[in-house]
Amino acid sequence: MPVAREIESSFVRPKRVGIAFLAALSALALWAAIPGGAATAEAAKKPLALEKMFNSRYCEIFGVNPAPTGGFSVKVFNSVGLNKCPEAQWAALDFEAIAATEGWLIAAPNGPRHWLMDTIIGAKPTNPKNFGGIKMRQVATLETATLAPPPFTQFDIARNNTWVFNKGRTIHMLTDPFGNEYVMQAYTKTVDPTLNPNTLKNLASNPTAAIPAGWTFKSTKLKRPLSLKANGLATIIRDGVRSVYQQVK
Repeated sequence: MPVAREIESSFVRPKRVGIAFLAALSALALWAAIPGGAATAEAAKKPLALEKMFNSRYCEIFGVNPAPTGGFSVKVFNSVGLNKCPEAQWAALDFEAIAATEGWLIAAPNGPRHWLMDTIIGAKPTNPKNFGGIKMRQVATLETATLAPPPFTQFDIARNNTWVFNKGRTIHMLTDPFGNEYVMQAYTKTVDPTLNPNTLKNLASNPTAAIPAGWTFKSTKLKRPLSLKANGLATIIRDGVRSVYQQVK
């Protein structure tokens, strides 16, 4: 099983190509968000908690270059904890210009996406960068052999954090033919604009989701809080509409 690294789409041209990392990539990182300024040395030692994350919008930029050992090296930046990725600024971004300025082979967008957990624990502070008026922090640097893995491919992501879903929250789960369960952590409207927290329960009948034979999808209202921990590694997958899921271990 490869470690990190799911980018979707054709990277033939350095234009606004669609990408779906996990949220994937978004989801794989230990991003930073300290509202109101820099962290103190003491605060930096403690896991940070980002609260009220449910359905919050964020976006990412991937800076892609060839890796010295072959494949690609990807710098991941996202807006989590800094802003909600304003639509006007996001739509106006010139990714060819960003790639040229940063010295990247390609600059590519991921999202906008929306979180489905209530709290993220384990964020780390880093200094933000400004892309066309949207502040983002670098959250990871990844290496990948391919930029276009198919949906439902498993990836082991190197990270340490916890997603917390509150009691009463409806979660959406996939179960593979071996009985492994995966909880949806983020969705996007880039493939299906009708998706929102109320319509996600219908993915089993959505042909675009392309759920394979032998897999099952269900939505469940939590009777108690659910914590999904990643102690070093998290296994993730994405479906045909680029929703991202983390395996329950």
